[in-house]
Amino acid sequence: MLQRNILITLLTVPRFLSIVVWLGIALLLATLCGSSWMMYSYYKGQAASAVAQNKRVMVDLSLEEGPPTAESNKDKNKSAEAGGAGGNPGVTVAGATGAGGAEGQSQPGKSPPAPEAAAPASDRQGGAPGTTVQAPKAKIAVIITGMGLSKSSTVEAMKLPAAISFSFSPYSASLNEWFQAAKGSNNEILLDLPLEPADYPVTDPGPYALLTSLSKEKNSQRLKVLLALAGEQSLTGLVASRDEKFSSSPEALAGILAELKTYNLRLYFQSANSSSPVFALANSFDVVVFVSDAVIDEKITEAAINEKLASLEKAALEKGWAVGTAKPYPLSVKLLSAWIATLDAKGIKLVPASEIQSTKRHKENP
Repeated sequence: MLQRNILITLLTVPRFLSIVVWLGIALLLATLCGSSWMMYSYYKGQAASAVAQNKRVMVDLSLEEGPPTAESNKDKNKSAEAGGAGGNPGVTVAGATGAGGAEGQSQPGKSPPAPEAAAPASDRQGGAPGTTVQAPKAKIAVIITGMGLSKSSTVEAMKLPAAISFSFSPYSASLNEWFQAAKGSNNEILLDLPLEPADYPVTDPGPYALLTSLSKEKNSQRLKVLLALAGEQSLTGLVASRDEKFSSSPEALAGILAELKTYNLRLYFQSANSSSPVFALANSFDVVVFVSDAVIDEKITEAAINEKLASLEKAALEKGWAVGTAKPYPLSVKLLSAWIATLDAKGIKLVPASEIQSTKRHKENP
């Protein structure tokens, strides 16, 4: 019996030890697999985070500064109107009782930031060296709107050739300084004209905006306030952002066109419907009105901007002239600069907006 028990024990122990060993190996393998999976998940997360961060950086670089709006400048323009156009300190208005300029134009004890000097016009002309220059087949005018709201964007835009026309926002806190800088670089000067938008008051065009709810006299007074902001500068025209609610009202529009005729100013729309009364009224008042052939940076991507520039060239070559508008976004300025250098070789001449002449200017652009 004893011998039998010893034999059974000798046979059982190895089997038990074998089971323990295999269990240990299985546990070790499970631990190694878990650790490997944790390390894989960690580094995969780090890589995804790095890709996302890189995308954000690329977007930030391509869209360095967003479009300036009247909304972003409300704090600078809170002066209320008193029985007429806004009464803001610092600007004398001719022909408007109680009218004033934008708040922030002149503040006691403070001087507005002086714009950086733009490059001389002689150093800023377009045209790539070594290109064959043809006799111009067509003319293109480009108006940069919203100038003066962002210092860095405005300074960069003013490095464009002297043939570029600049339209300044009436809500700029340093308007006179920007006018002087543009005048010194021989760029044509225009002024943005804020009109009542279709979704007013959700979108606020600012305290100088012309509104359908105001009387003809009140809107006329506001226009005089806007023009007074330019002081002694030689404005060549006004630029409206698009065919807004105001420009769809014949009664409201007629009073303003009559004023523009008095001042001999042109009116540019970034877009307009063929049914808009602006075309017939412009002819009756003999006011020069143009509609932009292309809003160059309506979409702020390189592909979209280059596509708009190509359509602007096509329009110019088809009818002999074209007008484009853009904002002083960093990407817009960069692509415009490269595009301008190619125009001479294509037989297209870049000119100030006032040099565009056409008897078809009042018709809807294709």
